[in-house]
Amino acid sequence: MKGLQFYMIVLFVALSSFGAFVRLKLTVTQVGFPWMTLAVNLLGCFLIGALYALKESGVVSYQQWILLGVAMLGALTTFSSFSLDILKLINEKSYLESIGYVFMSNGLGVVLCFIGFRVAGKIVV
Repeated sequence: MKGLQFYMIVLFVALSSFGAFVRLKLTVTQVGFPWMTLAVNLLGCFLIGALYALKESGVVSYQQWILLGVAMLGALTTFSSFSLDILKLINEKSYLESIGYVFMSNGLGVVLCFIGFRVAGKIVV
C-alpha cells in the first residue's frame, strides 16, 4: 500500500507540474487582452465537466479523478474548479448559493486583489 501511495504522490506532482507548465507556455507571452488565458480557462472548464461526468458515471475512478481533475486540470486552471463547484451547486438545486458564490468569488476576488496590490505597494515603497 505504501508503494501505491508513493506512486500516486509522484503522479500527482508530475501531473500538477504538467498542468502548470502548459498554462505557462500558453499564457506567458500574451499581450493585450488575455485571449490565451481565456482559452485555457474555457478548455479547463470543458475538460473538468466532461471528466466529472465520467467520474459520476463510474467510467473514471476516484484515483483518476484526483490525478486528472484535481492535479492536472487544477494546476492548468483553478477557474475550472470554480466552474465545477457552481455546477455542483446547480445540480443540488442550490440556485441562490450558486449565484452568491459567483458574485462573492468574482466581486470579493477583485476587491481583495486590489487591496493586496495597495498593501504590498505601501510595504515596498
